Amino acid sequence: MSLETISMEPLRKHIGICLYSGFVENKPRDLSTLIIAYPERGKSTEAKRFKAIGATEVQDLSSWGLLKSIARISPKERDIFHHVIVPDLEKLASRSRRLREELLSTIRILAEEGFTKSLVKYQMYNFQKRVTLGFILCTTPEDIGDRRSAFRSYSFLSRFIPFTYDFSDRLKINIMKFVEREDRLAKTNIHLKREERTHVDCADAYKTELDKYVDVIAREIDEFSQKSSIPSLRDKQRKFGVRMKENLITYLQSLALYNGYTSVRRKHFEVFKGLFHFMNFQFLDIDDVTIERANPVSRHPKKYRRVPKIKRRRKTQ
Repeated sequence: MSLETISMEPLRKHIGICLYSGFVENKPRDLSTLIIAYPERGKSTEAKRFKAIGATEVQDLSSWGLLKSIARISPKERDIFHHVIVPDLEKLASRSRRLREELLSTIRILAEEGFTKSLVKYQMYNFQKRVTLGFILCTTPEDIGDRRSAFRSYSFLSRFIPFTYDFSDRLKINIMKFVEREDRLAKTNIHLKREERTHVDCADAYKTELDKYVDVIAREIDEFSQKSSIPSLRDKQRKFGVRMKENLITYLQSLALYNGYTSVRRKHFEVFKGLFHFMNFQFLDIDDVTIERANPVSRHPKKYRRVPKIKRRRKTQ
């Protein structure tokens, strides 16, 4: 058994696709994702394995520290800087609510509108060009459980593609067996060696086909983010997923480029359909879905058994 056989391929593929959006030229923004799984599910380990030009990993950060780090980067290097990987976001739980909410607000702005200037701790940061970034955030269900948190607002979640998963009992047994091996400590990094940005075509037919997926994920995020107990306000929060459709189009483009293509093909859409099973807050078993073959609209794959037909006897008169 090796690390490759512990059924983490959907997560690895998802992280790689999101990072590759930094190399797609014709996109509205770099993709951001919120990966949520229970402790000891390997999310942080997998996120740390990725090394890419223009992406950096941070273990702990604050709003002030994040903007200060960006300001220190030269304008030339800032043009190729596209992603921040945070493998353990739950470390923020030890911070005060004010600092935590301030950081999440900064992340939300950087993931969408971006900054040209910002005042933090009485210090003004001026950037020559608008700075936008994608984020790979890893956390636990407990960390986002507080309904008062900025995590639970639609304005935050709509900027991120959610990705949740769990382990089946079978996979847990395989992992325990792997832990017994001496080579379990061997770690291999995943290097994304691409440097230049490339234009990636996506046919209108694929963009239209995404509508049903956008509707499902937008409703999922909207239900998860409901914080108001006033019915009228909850109704007004209903969204129809404009931002999410832009993100999913970019996801298809990035998926194609990740596989070495400059145009989206049907086989790329099929892979997306498999990965879409985890773009929710339902924590499906990651080893029960084959990403190349999956029914994307059905959130809960069911196992149907064949019911034998019963032959009815005709009544005799």
